[in-house]
Amino acid sequence: GEGPRRSRRRKQVHMGDLQQHVGQLQAENAELLRKLHTLHLNFNAAMERNRVVTENVVYLKAQIRSGKPPTREALTAAAAAVVAAQH
Repeated sequence: GEGPRRSRRRKQVHMGDLQQHVGQLQAENAELLRKLHTLHLNFNAAMERNRVVTENVVYLKAQIRSGKPPTREALTAAAAAVVAAQH
């Protein structure tokens, strides 16, 4: 069989390979966490824009159903909905 020195060397090489692989996986994990954080922030921003647009649509529909001329608030809400929908 192989001698003890050769066996130790083989195990050291294997351990070095494993440590290198762990380092690569840790770097990949850090990058994935960074991307996840960015996606989370973008998702929250999109949800907030959606909430504002939805509120404005409800308000504008009520204004239209009332049959009255649009108020300054309705026009402001319409403009805000357009701006929010573009982002």
